Amino acid sequence: MHVEAGAVEIHEAIKVYKDFTTCKKKKRAVYLNEFMTFDIETTSLEDRGFMYLWGACLGETVFIGRKWEQFFTLLKVVREYYNLSEKRMVIYCHNLPFEFQFMRNFFQWGDIFAIDERKPVTAVTGGFEFRCSYKLTNMSLAKFCEQSKSCVHYKKDGEEYDYKKIRYFDTPLNDYEYLYQYCDVKGLHESLEDLLIDDTLATIPITSTGYVRRDARKAMLSNPDNKLLIENTQLNEFLYMLMRTGRRGGDTHGLMCFVDEILSMVDSWDLKSSYPYVMLTKKFPMSPFIETTSYHPDDGRAYLMEIEYTNIKLKSPKHMPYIPASKCVVKEKWKNDNGRILTAKRIRTIVTDLDVKIIDDVYDYDEILYIHIYSSQYGMLPVEFRKCVAEYFQKKTDLEDGDPYFYGKIKNKINALFGMMLTDICQKSWEYQNSKWIERDDGVRTLLDRYYKSSNSFLAYQWGLWVTAHARYRLHEPTKKNLGYLFYSDTDSWKARQGYDRSVFEEINRRVIEEAETFDVKPYSMKNGKKVYLGVWKYEGCYSKFKTMGAKKYCYEEDGKLHVTVAGLSKKKSIPWLEQKGGIEAFKDGLVFPPPYSGRTFSVYHDVEEPYIEEHGGRKFLTGSSIAIHDTTYKLGKTGEYDTLLNAVKKYGLTNID
Repeated sequence: MHVEAGAVEIHEAIKVYKDFTTCKKKKRAVYLNEFMTFDIETTSLEDRGFMYLWGACLGETVFIGRKWEQFFTLLKVVREYYNLSEKRMVIYCHNLPFEFQFMRNFFQWGDIFAIDERKPVTAVTGGFEFRCSYKLTNMSLAKFCEQSKSCVHYKKDGEEYDYKKIRYFDTPLNDYEYLYQYCDVKGLHESLEDLLIDDTLATIPITSTGYVRRDARKAMLSNPDNKLLIENTQLNEFLYMLMRTGRRGGDTHGLMCFVDEILSMVDSWDLKSSYPYVMLTKKFPMSPFIETTSYHPDDGRAYLMEIEYTNIKLKSPKHMPYIPASKCVVKEKWKNDNGRILTAKRIRTIVTDLDVKIIDDVYDYDEILYIHIYSSQYGMLPVEFRKCVAEYFQKKTDLEDGDPYFYGKIKNKINALFGMMLTDICQKSWEYQNSKWIERDDGVRTLLDRYYKSSNSFLAYQWGLWVTAHARYRLHEPTKKNLGYLFYSDTDSWKARQGYDRSVFEEINRRVIEEAETFDVKPYSMKNGKKVYLGVWKYEGCYSKFKTMGAKKYCYEEDGKLHVTVAGLSKKKSIPWLEQKGGIEAFKDGLVFPPPYSGRTFSVYHDVEEPYIEEHGGRKFLTGSSIAIHDTTYKLGKTGEYDTLLNAVKKYGLTNID
């Protein structure tokens, strides 16, 4: 049912939903078991934006309005009808930071949870709790609707909508424009109903990682010894700061000898479930870190070290540089390859024992000075946690050929495992006061105490560092035996020109399979009586052509089709433009992807302290703070320093950069 948002119509429609039950969330609020969804459509001028159409879905009814005053009427009726002074109604927006910027001046806000400036995840006002459904799902609205069982009103194609058209509250709209808004809120409501089959509005997580965190917390805290383990291995301020400084993700880089070159017959390998595999099979620091005076490799202890290298240099252009310049707290007379240290008179960095092994494989240096050395006894992660990880993979395997909705749900949970492990335990919070965002810094000591005293804390921050360190070390393993062949790696992906030793992968896989039976929690799942192993290398195929311009910037041809992967550039939209310009040969410095092929936009924020009446084009309407969104181009390129390096290496070799 579609209702124009007049006061009488709203009153009549709301009567249908009088008898909602409630659910209580401990120490917080009593929620109605029904929820609303809300979305706005806006016009972008040069420096500001205006709302011209809004939609809200409650139960089976969609309310449509053109002015903010109509939305206020809807909220007023709902608030009074359901006595929201004693209860709370949830309103989901699929991009709450966007809607919040437009409506923030209209309400007095209470509790706000924000992950960054201008990025609220929840916001409470007058009996309503706005939540961001994008953070809950980690999917676009179109993707969320596609993967939902109950969704009938799928998001309409934005390509037909013409966002560039200037519209105001009195601009006549056609049927498609109204239908577009209708499906946005109705489709979101239908899709969220699927998530509430197993949850209530009081128990459903706020973010996508919350699902995994909830399951893992339950598993871990089922054993009281695990809580004691977290308390006994807690970090002091200095150790925490060392770890936060040294924290790294995957290892993504292009070999400088082959950057900008079109390579033929390129093989691609994928490391299956890299992060979850190391969680199940590798050892982690499991005792309190103690400061020592010496480092003893392979002595059964995990090491966190602040190290200074003197006269360090990459061994050869065949080696992939490993040390990020951004992770060096001291750099003296240094040169870099797209952000990785090539040579330096002196650097100081924070590393684990696994990182040191890779550095020794990749670099030569005159002297090493240990500034700080901390060690902890290596051990397996708690069995309860590992069983939780393994259960996820068994469920994923069971659903591979089944219901795509449930398969998508479990796949999203598995993808969230890593994010949970490396979440910062001392994140600063943001508060919204007097129409301004204010960063709150309680200090590391206070935040650490808060984390370790919380009954809900169940992970040791140091474990996340070793997850990625183990994964980087496993990625490095086939590389050191195939120098000069690997030319691009990305976290769990390995791409090389043919001629390399494929038996390296066969040997690794053989070892992984043999070792699998030695673990108490097996790193495999079962499918049709066969074992599906984690942690094995899988051959993904051969690209007829491949070209990289550096990390997260490459394109390739496979089976006659062109593929593009560039951070910040639309994979789908960019391909037709690249094909028009000449295909992979045109993928080079200076190529500009114009809108809409870039898929890129930029935002202009218009901030005011209170609502006001805008006069524009002879019309007057209520508005406030806003965002203007504009299409923009993307230009392929590299820094001048990186380009100079590549030219020098190709002409003279590595010696030219000494």
